[in-house]
Amino acid sequence: MSRLKDCGAMVYRTDEVGNVVLLIEDGKIYAKTQIELPDQPVILSKENTDGEYIGNIKSYVYHTESCKSLPAEHNREYLTSKEEAESKGYKACGNCNP
Repeated sequence: MSRLKDCGAMVYRTDEVGNVVLLIEDGKIYAKTQIELPDQPVILSKENTDGEYIGNIKSYVYHTESCKSLPAEHNREYLTSKEEAESKGYKACGNCNP
């Protein structure tokens, strides 16, 4: 749990807030709970993650969005093209071959 909190993740525990329902509105995901909590996005808005590729800021490897080797959310950079990735020094992933 501390690792989730350290990276800024919002954690909804059903033993604390009851049922949790996720809603998508304007490219953001909101959590509605049985116990009233302030509405807040639980992930970045689509406009902030609108890349075709995901780069790992630690290893400088970029991946497709469906790659099984994606980095943790806090180690990601969203990239719009292969050219952008390579101009920033990223190398293509050997698993997904973007």
